[in-house]
Amino acid sequence: MPSNPKRTIYPVAAAGGAPTIIPITVNGAHYVEIAECPPKANAFNGANYAPQGLNYTLPDDGFLTPRGLVAGDILPFGNSDAMARQWGGRGLGFAARADNAQPGNTIPATTLCEVISATANATQVEVREWL
Repeated sequence: MPSNPKRTIYPVAAAGGAPTIIPITVNGAHYVEIAECPPKANAFNGANYAPQGLNYTLPDDGFLTPRGLVAGDILPFGNSDAMARQWGGRGLGFAARADNAQPGNTIPATTLCEVISATANATQVEVREWL
């Protein structure tokens, strides 16, 4: 697998809050990983990270069925096999883009999933996207 994914950190609300939408931000991404992560940049002091676990829903059923992800696990999407990706095939979706048919409009990004903390504490996730 190439070693240069695009990394994006998203804040995630505590259980009972609004879910965080995780969109595709790399056009043609073939593999994506989502995992809880420590606070970004200088906010992480080595002691202020206690993984909460995540609850997530998928667009397959209209975001209706909640699923759990244990703290420390990775939620993968797509094919992690670099050789399979090298030969093409469909990506997972598209980033937000301008609508050429309707100037001034934007076509929204493909949504991979919606996530929320499994506990009463907020957390954050790192999304890694590979072509």
